[in-house]
Amino acid sequence: MLENTDIERRNIIADTLLKAAELFTSYEEEPFDKVLADGILPIADAAGLDRVVFFRRLNIDGVVRLGQLYCWKRGGLPPASLEKEPLPLPDTPLTANWVSHLIKNGCVRIRDSGDIAEDEEAFLKIFGVMPVLLVPVFSRGDFWGAVGLAGRFEEGYDDLLCSAARLCANTVMRAEIEACTQEQSRQLKTRLEQQELIAEIIKFLVSHGDPEAHIKKVIANLGQFYKASQVFVFSIENKHDASPLIYYWSENNTPLRRAAVDLADWIKNSFPVTLPVTFTLPFISCADIAASHLDVLHPLLDIDVNAFMCVPLYVEGRLWGIISIEQCYTPRNWTENEKLFVVTAASTISGVIMRNIYTSKLKEALNKATEASKAKSAFLSNVSHEMRTPLNAIIGMTAIGQKAAAIERKDHALNMIEDASAQLLGVINDVLDMAKIAENKLELSFIEFNFERLIQKTCAIFTIRMEEKNLNFKMHIDDAIPKFLIGDDQRLTQVITNLLGNAVKFTPANGTISLDTRFLGEKDGICSLQLSVSDTGIGISKEQQTHMFESFHQAESSTSRKYGGTGLGLAICKSIVGMMKGEIWLKSEFGKGSVFTFTVKMKRDIRKIQREPSDSSSPRHEDGIDIANLFDGYCVLLAEDVEINRDILMTLLEPTCLKIDCAENGKEAVRMFIEESEKYDLIFMDVQMPEVDGYEATRRIRALGTEKAKGIPIIAMTANVFREDIEKCLDAGMNSHLGKPLNINDVIDKLRHYLPKTHGD
Repeated sequence: MLENTDIERRNIIADTLLKAAELFTSYEEEPFDKVLADGILPIADAAGLDRVVFFRRLNIDGVVRLGQLYCWKRGGLPPASLEKEPLPLPDTPLTANWVSHLIKNGCVRIRDSGDIAEDEEAFLKIFGVMPVLLVPVFSRGDFWGAVGLAGRFEEGYDDLLCSAARLCANTVMRAEIEACTQEQSRQLKTRLEQQELIAEIIKFLVSHGDPEAHIKKVIANLGQFYKASQVFVFSIENKHDASPLIYYWSENNTPLRRAAVDLADWIKNSFPVTLPVTFTLPFISCADIAASHLDVLHPLLDIDVNAFMCVPLYVEGRLWGIISIEQCYTPRNWTENEKLFVVTAASTISGVIMRNIYTSKLKEALNKATEASKAKSAFLSNVSHEMRTPLNAIIGMTAIGQKAAAIERKDHALNMIEDASAQLLGVINDVLDMAKIAENKLELSFIEFNFERLIQKTCAIFTIRMEEKNLNFKMHIDDAIPKFLIGDDQRLTQVITNLLGNAVKFTPANGTISLDTRFLGEKDGICSLQLSVSDTGIGISKEQQTHMFESFHQAESSTSRKYGGTGLGLAICKSIVGMMKGEIWLKSEFGKGSVFTFTVKMKRDIRKIQREPSDSSSPRHEDGIDIANLFDGYCVLLAEDVEINRDILMTLLEPTCLKIDCAENGKEAVRMFIEESEKYDLIFMDVQMPEVDGYEATRRIRALGTEKAKGIPIIAMTANVFREDIEKCLDAGMNSHLGKPLNINDVIDKLRHYLPKTHGD
């Protein structure tokens, strides 16, 4: 598709054609050379032409040849003139091939010397430069000659350049009229009328205003020019095997009857899908349908069509539709001139239609860009608000906790900080997830999990908030759903959490929220599940429902101010559900509540390796594993430059009795490993550290060459959680990756995996 700059350039060239046409017709007493030169100059400037050469058909010894009639050159060189006899071009295989091609109404395009034989390259010096475009010119259906355009013009504008060439040829024909007999003048008059119609079509091509009205006017002008009964423009819809009517004109405003006859299959089989490289459009005509052997055309007689000419319309090089000029009630013998001219007119009308399409697409794109810009601006404002709110709480409660003397006051401050931190982390995760989705980098991680426990744990998160609003919560878990599944439990939790969070947020006090799960069936070990979250909240209007799963969108602009949120949650849910081979949809009535439903596909876990939680009061992993003394006897090296991060990890792992030595940068970590390599069973390696970062530190350790250096597990710790970041860690020689902020359960899982004696625990 053409870019905006291409469309602008096409419009400039087409506008220049209109101005040139005015120049060509505005002189009455001026010499012909001046009229022609003045009209050519703006075209040459707009299209990047250096020469415009007119070639007249010559008949020499029964052979059609070309003779140079007139030559306009840039730079003030004296032009050739009509007062001289045409200068025949040398009779070579190259020029003979040109003539043969031009007579068939095909243009000749020579882009560079590689397009021609080496021994013929010198001949083209007559043009001075390349590329060259030769455009055929016809009069009364007969080959009149050609116009040669030479210069460093860009590709993609051949249709407009052809119009420019024929417009210039029109002026040459006018000059010839002065020396013609009355019979020759009459024969040329038709051609001049055709050129004037083309100029009128070009005028519509560059005019502002309603494009639809312009195209209808063009179709009417074409019908009136041919004195036809009616003109139709049909588009081609390959998906539906139909040819819907787009534009219609009739001689006496005859009511439309053509819709009863659909020739889509015949049309598609008659014309090539792509524009022929010869620039010559295919053509179909019939002078008397009743006498035609084509049975497919006979239904036209039922709507009084007796003769027609049909030409395809190509937009962006592909078949877009057709123009059909039709005669009703009587047969009509179409002249060769009429047949050839409708091909020329169709090419120009394609440009009008293409401009209409581009104008519509540009307007649509502009509207979408404007809406997207507004949505993103609102999103940035929302994100700023959503981040500042918990940050303000963290900063404020930290100050309160530091000054508080009572332990209860400090605990309250710490609890508030924990809640605010979780809220801030949720906002950051939403933004990161949306960035992954935009770059197609969001991925699923498959593990075994207990479905019922996942649902219960997810719902438990909202217990306090529901109690605060006195909400009635109902939950139903289908007994047919397998207890153990394999899938991305975290992403599934994320979807359910988002839907439940919205339900709690938008449901007023004393309302009702329900979570329903259903088993839809199983095929080849893949289970289909359906989950629904319903509420009696504020509801969503019909208009807003169509946008709810779009990025940066919220039901009302005031939503974020009143309820909070970034407007990314549902868009992320839609992407996650799609990756799980499911769908998500909603039903809602404004003021009466909403129901969000989604489906997912997950594999049944027949191994059932999950452990049930015990009733022990010892510190435990989220899967119920007792972590007390779990790593007693092991020692790890922690490379982390931020002190608070070191303290957090050491405190969280304290119940496991894991011994931890700390290095404050990569250089120190390498030194400590070299000095006591046998002491360490695993290394936690921060990625971004001063002096030597985690990547380089890992490479230096692996390069030591000892069995210990080559085999010790090295786990990356970084806030960079995109796929390429993980691959960069692995390429540096690390074994695995932990994302920040750290989840203690994930840390314990890594330790259990890489410290061999704990694998089965």
